[in-house]
Amino acid sequence: MVDEENQVILIIDDQVELVETYKGSLEDNYSVRVATDGPEGLAKFDADVDVVLLDRKMPGMSGEEVLTQLRASDVNCRVVMVTAVEPDLNLLSMNFDEYLVKPVSGTDLRNVVKRMLARNALEEHLQATFAVSTKLATIEEKLSADQLAQSQEYHDLLDEFESRRSGDVIQEAMTEGFSAATLEKLELLLDKGH
Repeated sequence: MVDEENQVILIIDDQVELVETYKGSLEDNYSVRVATDGPEGLAKFDADVDVVLLDRKMPGMSGEEVLTQLRASDVNCRVVMVTAVEPDLNLLSMNFDEYLVKPVSGTDLRNVVKRMLARNALEEHLQATFAVSTKLATIEEKLSADQLAQSQEYHDLLDEFESRRSGDVIQEAMTEGFSAATLEKLELLLDKGH
């Protein structure tokens, strides 16, 4: 069970009104830090941060650039892209944990934070398996079969998923009480024959 009161959420988005809305949805249960641009977000990022909610398209320093710097640090945290940018093949090379397209409700925001905090408690192999499955599910939902077939990055991600998955992955996650929504995404991929 995750102790929510001690969890730190960092919101990085250039739209001030959205930052305040997101903060209002989360601050009753978590310690929330906010930033309205990439450099400010990086300045507020440290080892105490458990989950980052990151806008993909910001002036000056993009969310993709911020994500690269977050991942280059020694801090192991979950990063959720919360953006108005529809998923495209570029996201295959991005190292995020989940991708939400705006508008995002307070309930969706709270649910994704809970999923990410639950994922923090999982072993590294299982965390990576879920991150890959989420990315595959997101891209397969939004792009055509022809677009996917032409993408070497997509095929590489499928190969990575195949090498990571084992018969025990879903069973282990269920015994850990992992989020039903994430398990559904992983099971859908398994059912598709990946």
